Amino acid sequence: MRRLFLAALLFTSACLGGASAPSAVASIQVTSNVSPNGVFVGDHVQLNAEPLDLTGNVVPMPITYTSSNFSVATVDNFGLITAIAAGSSSIGVSSGGQTARLTLTVDGNITGSIQISPTNPTTTSGSGGGVQLTATVLTTRGNPATGQSVTWSTADATKATVDTTGFVHPVAASAGVSICATATDNASARGCATVTITIPV
Repeated sequence: MRRLFLAALLFTSACLGGASAPSAVASIQVTSNVSPNGVFVGDHVQLNAEPLDLTGNVVPMPITYTSSNFSVATVDNFGLITAIAAGSSSIGVSSGGQTARLTLTVDGNITGSIQISPTNPTTTSGSGGGVQLTATVLTTRGNPATGQSVTWSTADATKATVDTTGFVHPVAASAGVSICATATDNASARGCATVTITIPV
């Protein structure tokens, strides 16, 4: 009877010990709400991390976050990233001996290029003529710039003028007059359209 009791006790202990042992972390799944238009100084990005075992189940283990460059971006204990300055930082997400790393690039919002639309419009001279041009300002990293402006200019005011909004006013017939937009923060960044002006029939 004593042997049976001891065997039953050992069996019960083994079952309890196996049930309480946590599964090993095999990988860490990380998602975020980062904007597809880029991260700029002052922006916040929230990371959401889940430690997973080999079968893909969530393992309830503590998670720690680190930033390799605190002058560019910081991250708190809850995975909230704050963009501090232009540059790059490696964000580490660790749990159960595993670490996932993500590269965060903070855009300096410096104009790198300007796209004009439409690029080759045609309009008629005289009353009722004219065409609206639109300038899209992109940063040096190719993201849409925030708060940047442009200055419009014409290559030949005897053929067409352009106002501060990009609206082209035809003056005389032309096979093509160049209308350009130049970034106010970077004079080397400009985009142009060629406007054809015809005489109304």
